[in-house]
Parts: sequence; structure tokens; C-alpha cells
Amino acid sequence: MAVSINSQGEGNVRVISKSNEVQYIKATVFRIDNPSTPQEQEVEIKSGDATHLVVMPPKFALPAGSSKTVRFVAMEPEQKEKNYRVKFEAVPSIDDVATDKKDLSMQLTVNLIWGIVVSVPPQQPIAKLEVNAAPKN
Repeated sequence: MAVSINSQGEGNVRVISKSNEVQYIKATVFRIDNPSTPQEQEVEIKSGDATHLVVMPPKFALPAGSSKTVRFVAMEPEQKEKNYRVKFEAVPSIDDVATDKKDLSMQLTVNLIWGIVVSVPPQQPIAKLEVNAAPKN
């Protein structure tokens, strides 16, 4: 899934719960360097860094069967297009911590981390096309 940021520097996505229980969700932002190349890398953006993409809210509770709109805001205008990956993952609540080791039981839970690509266009887009006429060997 991909989201594009509009000319005001904003975008959004709706997160929907298919669970029968409340889920606690945390968003993590990664800048994608050298996208679509063998040198592609994801660099984590620290929470509160106001020079990159900001996710609002970064953490939230999602009641069973409900949905939540999450906003993306590009804090500074870009000169070149930038791509980010925002990963949403379920995290345990404070109440999920085992308090007594005697009551500890085995339970297996599989949680998926859902990632979307957020594209931030340049403030002044410039169309550029290069053609390489060299023959392929």
C-alpha cells in the first residue's frame, strides 16, 4: 500500500481492526534511501524528529472491530522526492505483563507488522527524462 502526501504536506490512512480484542498499535517511521536500487536502505527516524515525516498519533488503542485515521505530515518542504516506510505493529498493553511466575502459561500469538510507503513530493516538481542510446551488449 502507498500513500502520497498532498500539496499541503499531509496525507492519511485508516487502520482497521479485525480483532475481537483491543489492540495497542505503535507506528515506526523509516526513511528509504536509494529506493529501487541494490543500495536501498531503511533508516529509522527517531520519534519527535520534526525535520522528517511525522505520524499522528504515533501510538494508539484500537478497540475491537473499529478503525482509526492516522495522519502523516511532512514537516519541511522537500527539494527532491523522499520516500518513507511507516510500520504499524501491535504492542502489548501494560496489563499484559505476567505478575506471578506460577501463573505463567505457554501461549503463541502471531502479530503482523503492516508497512506502507509514504511518498513526499518535492515542493517544486521538475520533469526530467534521460535517454541512453548506447547499445546493450
